[in-house]
Amino acid sequence: MNRTTWLQDRRMQKFRDVLSRWERKELSAIEAGELLGCSERQFRRYRRRYEEEGLAGLVDRRLGKASMRRVPVDKLVWMRGSTRPRQRSGRRGSGRGVRFRRKLRTKNA
Repeated sequence: MNRTTWLQDRRMQKFRDVLSRWERKELSAIEAGELLGCSERQFRRYRRRYEEEGLAGLVDRRLGKASMRRVPVDKLVWMRGSTRPRQRSGRRGSGRGVRFRRKLRTKNA
């Protein structure tokens, strides 16, 4: 069992516990949502999905899908090909800071 599956199972158990307390009128919907770390509205959505689909309704639907922000592979290859590798001078600190300090030394001397 990997971490994602374990976390999802844990979230389902917690939801069932909170739902049973809500059904016994021990908790309000707001309190139930706070215990689950979501809003009252989201708790109602979870409850409706649980009533309609059972435990399958609580499965995180985002898992297994590619991110919408993911860059396509062909674009990555194009980007890598269009950039030149940096040429290093071989010594440390050859950037702007060293040139600036050198310029200061020549002015002050």
